[in-house]
Amino acid sequence: MLHLLIESTLVFQSPSRGSWDIWTVSLEGGALRQLTRDEEFDYHPNWSPDGEWIVYGSGFNPVYNLRVIDRSGKSGRFLTDEDQRVVRPVWSSDGKSILYSSDRGGSMNLWKLSFAASTGNIQEMPRQVTVGGGADVDASISLHTNLLAYATISSNDDVWEFEYPSGRTKRLTYETSDEFPTSTSPDGKQIIVMSNRAGTQGVWSSDTEGKILKQISAKGISSTFGTISPDGRRIAYVINFGNKDTLVVQDIESGSVTEIVSSDEGLEYPVWSPDGKELLYHRVTNQKVDVWIHSFVTSLERQLTKLEFPAMFPTWSPDGKHVTFQVEQGIVRTIWVTDADGRNARQMTVGTEEHSHPQWSPVNPDLILFVLNHKNLCALTISTGKVTQLTNYIEADLVLDYPIWSRDGKRVYYGITRKTGDVYTLEGY
Repeated sequence: MLHLLIESTLVFQSPSRGSWDIWTVSLEGGALRQLTRDEEFDYHPNWSPDGEWIVYGSGFNPVYNLRVIDRSGKSGRFLTDEDQRVVRPVWSSDGKSILYSSDRGGSMNLWKLSFAASTGNIQEMPRQVTVGGGADVDASISLHTNLLAYATISSNDDVWEFEYPSGRTKRLTYETSDEFPTSTSPDGKQIIVMSNRAGTQGVWSSDTEGKILKQISAKGISSTFGTISPDGRRIAYVINFGNKDTLVVQDIESGSVTEIVSSDEGLEYPVWSPDGKELLYHRVTNQKVDVWIHSFVTSLERQLTKLEFPAMFPTWSPDGKHVTFQVEQGIVRTIWVTDADGRNARQMTVGTEEHSHPQWSPVNPDLILFVLNHKNLCALTISTGKVTQLTNYIEADLVLDYPIWSRDGKRVYYGITRKTGDVYTLEGY
């Protein structure tokens, strides 16, 4: 995201040093200048009208807060301290207030902070500006009038099935809640999904026709990315509590839960090795996102990737000797493969588009599935480098995410998000 200052200095977010930080650059030329070097992910920077302050979002998924720094990069401080999602801050035309989107009231709405430019501090508690909201709210303020324009964005996420290689697709869920598939059972009878149908994101099981059966993770605690072990007896998932992510393994029959590893910076996406002796996942360490492996044999973890750019969403090859993952270089994402010992990392796809969420076929060592621009499924033939587009979704409001294979390699389950919204204007906010 870029924002233009009157004297032609741009402020923007960039992962060019391996993590997302705030930078500036003059349009008249000169070197880039890095303003933030904190542990959190920094994003959505915005100049104050007088050019003295920059407000931005900072945190780790799913908790973000607002932070402000002066134009020199000093005097940094948090303006909010919430166990919620706070995003997209914008300044009022007089620079005395900051508006932002937050779900602190339950649904996403616009909130307002009074800001004292002389001290860089807030003057009162946040005040809710809009009601009703949607899944997200984006705002824009005119610098010449007291007019606020904002859009409410709602979304619905459902599970779909793709039959490989025939190409037949079928929608499995028709829910008002959001469901994303994350794993299939060894017997092919169940799909594990992330669902917020009980109010909090949790790990649930569904049959292959999309009928939600039961919640697996504890009620009332945010839990994500459930994956079933090869023997079908255990399920690994991530508990999101406060600012900590904890990877746990739950015995499906007894319900007992064992903590594997925790992170204060971020941890997601556990995947079992084919022999069930290890877990892959990506985690944030010192602002760097890399793929890690936990061994159940040694009870130790080791870092698999050590690249310049963030590496995430790993999966195993069918024989467990290799790992595929995505690498994020700004808006460009590519598919990589490495040996299971971390050696011989190599880039498999090229271009200026998003190649994300790679999934190694469980039965074909020469085939990796991935998502193109969060819109369609593609297949990569490793030996030839050939990429084949498998689906042809063209709707502008559609987002495709989180594909997973059935254990026999004959079906792919994935989430489809469709977004809708309206635009409003508000005076006297």
